[in-house]
Amino acid sequence: MLVVHSGCGKPTKAVNSGDAICLAGLAPYHDTHKIDENGRVIEVTLEGRQVDDAALIHLQNLSELRRLSLYGSSITDEGLTKLSGLKYLEGLGLGKTQITDHGLIHLEKMPSLHWVWLTEDPQITDQAVENLKKKALPGLTVYR
Repeated sequence: MLVVHSGCGKPTKAVNSGDAICLAGLAPYHDTHKIDENGRVIEVTLEGRQVDDAALIHLQNLSELRRLSLYGSSITDEGLTKLSGLKYLEGLGLGKTQITDHGLIHLEKMPSLHWVWLTEDPQITDQAVENLKKKALPGLTVYR
């Protein structure tokens, strides 16, 4: 285990060492994150950051990640391939990104996904959203 310090130098929760490596890779992007009682990262927020596809490699090994917000980032369809292994991901914020209909295919590999934000993404068609909801992930809530 690794103890993470923030702000005033006071220890925060102990972070699993594997997750700590992932967080170290995200440090240049000034992410915010939440950690569960077992020291696993369960939520990462990278809203409005200069995050691109290359940065997403630091997320793919966060095996317990439940929520991820990439709103306002410059990720593309290719970047979503790096996230398709996040089998426990429940919520994903992709509004105002470069994602297209083709990128939504990668979300099909996320069986736990309950909701996704696709606001301000004019390059995503209603038809692609309906296909994702009805054929691949029944019960998925999509916010447009």
